[in-house]
Amino acid sequence: MGAISSEFGMCMSGNRVADFIASAEGSLRAFRKTPFHAVVGRTFLHQRKEVVDYLDAFLAINIKKKVKGAVYCEMNGFTINTDRWHFDAFGYKRAGEANGLDWDWLASWDSETEKPFVLTGMETVQAAFRKNYGPDQPLALQIASELAEYLVAARFIELIESAVTTLRKRNPVSRKMPFFATMHGSDDILFVDVK
Repeated sequence: MGAISSEFGMCMSGNRVADFIASAEGSLRAFRKTPFHAVVGRTFLHQRKEVVDYLDAFLAINIKKKVKGAVYCEMNGFTINTDRWHFDAFGYKRAGEANGLDWDWLASWDSETEKPFVLTGMETVQAAFRKNYGPDQPLALQIASELAEYLVAARFIELIESAVTTLRKRNPVSRKMPFFATMHGSDDILFVDVK
């Protein structure tokens, strides 16, 4: 499924999350229905206000610590951690390169959230991963699961992008720092630039 991974990467680097979601949902609809089809039309956006509050509180702590260079939000490895989907935020005194080639600096954060933010609204999709994920599944189910995996990641990134847009209206410090988001283990990172 290199094509899906490539499309995801290109769309994330171009901040075209909505384009990827539309394309991947269309591809998934073309398959015979599977438990992974539950992801179609689902979103995390109902938690936008809570995520704005979570990130705003994180920034308040970071401002006191003079950690104002960048924020990175990472969703857990959700395909294998199906009991609870969540994300953590990490703060940096200064941002590294956002060129899409070298993200190693993200491993050296200066602060992190005390508790992860629990994501809700996709429990049926979580159940699909718990029961139907893995290389021993029929090919059609493997393809559907990979499409669903990238759709969940895109929906998480959509949530962070939307929350950051709202946060920047509320918190002036957030307007001066870049935000990044992805799923654990991925090099395809959305860069929400300073606006």
